Amino acid sequence: MNADILMAKAHIDNASVEDKCKMFSEDMASLQSFLLESFIETQSIIKTSDEEIQVVRSELAATKQRNNILEADANELKNLNEKLKAECEEYNKALNLANAEIEVLRKTAAVSSSAAVVQPLIGTQHLDANVGEAVLLDSNEVKGMETVKGKDKSLKETRAPSDFDLRMAIRCLLTNADISKTTFMDCLKQLDQHFKVDLALRKTDIKHMIKEELSKIY
Repeated sequence: MNADILMAKAHIDNASVEDKCKMFSEDMASLQSFLLESFIETQSIIKTSDEEIQVVRSELAATKQRNNILEADANELKNLNEKLKAECEEYNKALNLANAEIEVLRKTAAVSSSAAVVQPLIGTQHLDANVGEAVLLDSNEVKGMETVKGKDKSLKETRAPSDFDLRMAIRCLLTNADISKTTFMDCLKQLDQHFKVDLALRKTDIKHMIKEELSKIY
C-alpha cells in the first residue's frame, strides 16, 4: 500500500507541469461527479423522507378522526345506557304499580264473590240434558209470575251494579240454584233484592250473562 503511494508520488513529482494540470483536472472532475451523485442521492433521501412524513401525518390524521368517531359513539352509548336505565326504572315502577293494582282487584273480586252469594232458591240437584232452559224463560212465558212493574219502588238506587258484579252474582246464583226449576224472572228478582236496584232495563244483558255462565257450568 505504501509502495503504491510512493510510486504515485514519484510519478507526480516526475510528471511535467502539463501532466500535473491534466491529472488535477481529472481528479476535480471525479470529485465533482462524486459530489453530484451524493447530492442527488441526498435529495432523493430527503424527498422520500418528506413523502414518508406526509404518509405518517395522513395516518395520524385518520387515526385522530377514528378516535373522535369512537369517542362520539362511546358518548352516545353512554347516553343510551342512561336512558335505558331510566326507562327500566320507570318500567319497574309501573310493573310494581300494576302488580299492586292486580292484587287489589283480586281481593276486590274475592270480596265481591263472597258478597254476591245469595240464598239458593232450591238445593242443588242433578240436572238432565235440558238443564237451564227454564232460567231463560221470560215473564210472559211463565204462568203466575209477577211482572217487573210490580216490584218494590224502594229497590231503585242511583248507582247500578257493574257488569263484573252482575256476572259474579249470577254465577253464584246459578251454582247454588236448582236450575231445572228456576226461571229467568226468579233470577231477576234475586238480583234485584241482592243489589237493591231495579234491573228491568238490563234484562237483555242479564239474559246474555246467564247464557254464558250456563255454558261454562254445563
